Amino acid sequence: RQRQMCIRDSGETPRYETVDASGPDHAREFTVEVQVGEIVRAQGRGRSKQEAAQAAAEEALAEIGLNQGWNAA
Repeated sequence: RQRQMCIRDSGETPRYETVDASGPDHAREFTVEVQVGEIVRAQGRGRSKQEAAQAAAEEALAEIGLNQGWNAA
């Protein structure tokens, strides 16, 4: 959903990048940034890369006021 909105609004596809991984192997925490073009829109943290990317996407949508109903889709 975020990808569709970014492509529609800016012509850019969001890019996710893991910028940090910390903690012991059995309890890793990842930090992922979501970027649109050259602009970092948000960061998210989670116990997996996927969870961190989803948190970053939700934060980016919240920043631009478009996260209502995100989890309902």
